[in-house]
Amino acid sequence: MVNSLFLSLKYAKSLEAALESESPEVEALVDNLYGLFIGHELQNQSVKARTSLKVILLNLYSVHTSDPDLYLRYSTDEHFYGTKNRRYIGSSVSYSSLISKIIPGLLRLKLIEDHNGFHDRREFGQAFQSRMKAKPKLIELFNTYKLEPWMLSVSKAKEVIILKDQNKKLKPYADNSFTRKAREQLQHINRHLEAAVVDLDLPDQSMAELMLKMRRLEPDAMADDPSHLSLFTDKSLRRIFSNSSWTLHGRFYGGFWQNIPEREKQTIDGKEVKVPLRLRDNITINGSRTVELDYKSLHPRMIYDLAGLGMDDDPYCHIEGLDREHGKSLFNKMVNSLDEDEANGAYRSDFKSEGITKKQAQAAIEAVKERHPSIRDRFFTGFGLKLMFYDSQIANNVMLRAIDEFHTVVLPIHDSFICIAEFEHE
Repeated sequence: MVNSLFLSLKYAKSLEAALESESPEVEALVDNLYGLFIGHELQNQSVKARTSLKVILLNLYSVHTSDPDLYLRYSTDEHFYGTKNRRYIGSSVSYSSLISKIIPGLLRLKLIEDHNGFHDRREFGQAFQSRMKAKPKLIELFNTYKLEPWMLSVSKAKEVIILKDQNKKLKPYADNSFTRKAREQLQHINRHLEAAVVDLDLPDQSMAELMLKMRRLEPDAMADDPSHLSLFTDKSLRRIFSNSSWTLHGRFYGGFWQNIPEREKQTIDGKEVKVPLRLRDNITINGSRTVELDYKSLHPRMIYDLAGLGMDDDPYCHIEGLDREHGKSLFNKMVNSLDEDEANGAYRSDFKSEGITKKQAQAAIEAVKERHPSIRDRFFTGFGLKLMFYDSQIANNVMLRAIDEFHTVVLPIHDSFICIAEFEHE
């Protein structure tokens, strides 16, 4: 049985090594604590150790400000901080400073709680990184030194073009014309996003309820930090490419608005159903109300278009035995999966509360094939990653045109966009 501590530790945000601040208040706090390390974890002055301490303190403050129940996730693997990942983690945090000096010192001073990571091959079949969180003593110091969220920023040197291998691990790469152009364009987009005031206009009680909902969300396999919400430091975007290829995936991640849940499960007449939350309607840009616009059935339309075929009706409807929600889920899993068993299992997992059997899921798969015979060669090919690359290129161009032609920003959610209402037509 999974205990409550483990479930609480799952609610965590990855260490952001690119967090920085030039605020005198932050510098004073860092200097104060750094002095307490001398003669203990540090025998001599160390610029690298002080820099690592500053980054950790900024992260702990950011996490606490986002949600007091949120943990900071970090790696204790020495190889993670080596030259192989230097492009992604930068030079502000080193293994020797963080693991052998800063964390032991913060523990000695009783400023953090720390939980070791572990490999759980039996129940979850995966590894869990270590977690830390600020203790009341450190939170009191944040208040004493009058830290404010606006004092934090993300370094302009942060790598925003991410390449992952087939195992979803960070992969080193050499720049080429595509990566240089993609980085230049995304940095241009991020500068404008950082300059904009993007807010979630919710009463305190509604915000507290939202935080509770987010802690219960199942993680998105594609997202790095799917369940936290930081309006203060999560406005910049990054692009993640998959399977060691610059033409697979490439979608944009990192904006806090992407993590706001669209729906929640409720029990109505004894049946568990997903109902819209419409929380994104409360997002404002520079104080103006917004609308969310999307491309309907984008990936099926792309597949039909690439096959030289038209698609006149809703591709997720008129599938025998399935309503639209089930039809959409299964269609996309059949496009994204590499074989029928993978699609079958993913579909059953999506609706696990309904107790769908493997045989029933297989019958549903056959119904989707029958509904779409002219494109069945695209099922079970992993073609979804290629479609994501296409829609990421569209999203890239939409954001650039919004900035350069209409002098506004739009917020991407993969194949939909949040924009100021007056720009809806454009």
